[in-house]
Amino acid sequence: MVSRLLFVALLATALPVVTTAAEPPSKQAWWLAASGPLVTVDGRNWGRLSLEDGELCFFANGYEWRIDVADIARIETVGTHRDTVTIDTTSGATYFVVILDANLTPGSPRRFLQEIDRSVKESSRRGATATIAAKGSR
Repeated sequence: MVSRLLFVALLATALPVVTTAAEPPSKQAWWLAASGPLVTVDGRNWGRLSLEDGELCFFANGYEWRIDVADIARIETVGTHRDTVTIDTTSGATYFVVILDANLTPGSPRRFLQEIDRSVKESSRRGATATIAAKGSR
């Protein structure tokens, strides 16, 4: 009887450790940003850009979009606007993003691009499916 009780107690304490270790940690990052459907982001759509669990989300007043990182076909800075990043999806949508610094002025998108690149590589290893949902207008 004591050995069964001891076995159940050990199993109850070991099980949460095993299930927690098997789950990959979720990647989280966020930035203050401006985004829009045109390369000239004039600041009307300032909001929060976040990356969590393989999904890139932008939320602003009246304009928002979500992209699964597996759906990103191309992401790079715009040649004429070095502080602007263009995101093209496999479904044909294009979004423009400007990362803002603490003074709410355009900052370097270098860290943002590194985080997205890392997340895209992780999602391709997991074999994630691509989804996109966008709404809003300028």
